Amino acid sequence: SSGINAEYGESPDAITADKSGLLINSKAPKTCVVEKRHNISIMLASLVTHSIFEGGAVGVERETQTLLGLLGSILIHKCAIALTLGSRLVTQKIRFSMGCVYAFILSLGTPIGIVLGVTVEAKLSGSVLDLVTATIQAVGIGIFLYITFAEILFPELKDKQNMQYKIPCICLGILVIGLASLLHQHDNGHADHDHH
Repeated sequence: SSGINAEYGESPDAITADKSGLLINSKAPKTCVVEKRHNISIMLASLVTHSIFEGGAVGVERETQTLLGLLGSILIHKCAIALTLGSRLVTQKIRFSMGCVYAFILSLGTPIGIVLGVTVEAKLSGSVLDLVTATIQAVGIGIFLYITFAEILFPELKDKQNMQYKIPCICLGILVIGLASLLHQHDNGHADHDHH
């Protein structure tokens, strides 16, 4: 489009789209294009893997209160993940059609994980199920921490623009999640007390 061409400062012929949908400058170094495509692929693979393990944690969960807490947490941070992926696709100048494909691939992760988790929960029992559940949850948390710091926070903080807004927003997000976790534990405590 003319807007993209104007941004590159090139003629319309200089802007093309590669097979992955990445809008590229034909006069730009190929290593830069490969690096951008590689970064997007790594991020998408990490997000999908995390979503699968996240869904697996939901699928193997047997306690209703814990399940509701997991679903609430997933709904909150799925918004952040979708915003992160969308902003990355925009900054990397991915075509809209390919962006929709990437978003669709990401959306499949959690349902696949839930199906796998339910299958595992139905096939296993006792200490083996507890071990598998703990492993799924641990791996999911590890991937989530990697995505949070390596794929989201580090690139954002590396860009020094608008730092006066970024830091307070990060702190606010941590505060909101912390309070939600405390409220969830408090509600579980009351539920256990009423049950006894």
